Amino acid sequence: MLDNKGFDLWSDDYDKSVNLSEQDNDYPFAGYRDVLNTIYNQIRVKNEAKILDIGFGTGVLTKRLYDDGYEIWGIDFSEKMIEISREKMPEAKLIQYDFSKGIPDELVDENFDFIISTYALHHLNETEKVKFLTKLLDLLNNKGMILIGDVAFETRKMHDKCKSDCGEDNWDDEEFYLVFDEIEKSFKEVEFTQISHCAGVLRLSNKIVDKRNILDDEVFTYKITKDKKVFISWRGKQVTTLSGKKGEEFIRKIEDADFLEKQLIMAKETGNFKRGNEKGRGK
Repeated sequence: MLDNKGFDLWSDDYDKSVNLSEQDNDYPFAGYRDVLNTIYNQIRVKNEAKILDIGFGTGVLTKRLYDDGYEIWGIDFSEKMIEISREKMPEAKLIQYDFSKGIPDELVDENFDFIISTYALHHLNETEKVKFLTKLLDLLNNKGMILIGDVAFETRKMHDKCKSDCGEDNWDDEEFYLVFDEIEKSFKEVEFTQISHCAGVLRLSNKIVDKRNILDDEVFTYKITKDKKVFISWRGKQVTTLSGKKGEEFIRKIEDADFLEKQLIMAKETGNFKRGNEKGRGK
């Protein structure tokens, strides 16, 4: 695994290395452009979005999204990579941080429409991946999505075949590649698309589904004060207060939501779906 210094030394030639590998359809970057385009096209469905890029590197994908007018946040632990990307995206909020340590403090109160990562999470083993992705889900807005593009395989058999085909001398044993049928059991809302023989895109969301139709009636209501405080009530009884960034984020999410979406947002904010508190409450 490359350390911080290793990435700094590689940054000047990183894009060139990727292009050579992709042109030859070789591991590890075969399908690289298709991976980036798949993520880009998924995001472009929304005209406006707040995006967090984990391990953004030289900013190949985020620069394109930045130029399209999206709000860009990013994490990378290489100072040199950040310097390169900051020149390309001066208004982006870029944070130097080692994501193997979790979520930086600057992001704890933020929420995003999309969280993306390309060719970075293979530095985490499977247990670390699941733990980190679970934390990222908490940073998503309602209807938000995590998009991970990386060296990845639908099955362990495909992983092992790629390793055998490229040979021991070319395979990086210090990297941990995503195997979909082994990681999918850890998440409820998860999909995977195999892009090339050694690359794919993982999609994650934390959509709340009202399977029992308990929110067909207006069980939640809310009130917003002049100072942007939000008071949420359950059947007329106040249960939650949001203020500061949490209140502002709630107001932003609720603004364009339809009736059921509003009910689901308030259910999530009050913790009813997390704790199952709604189960014993009849209409």
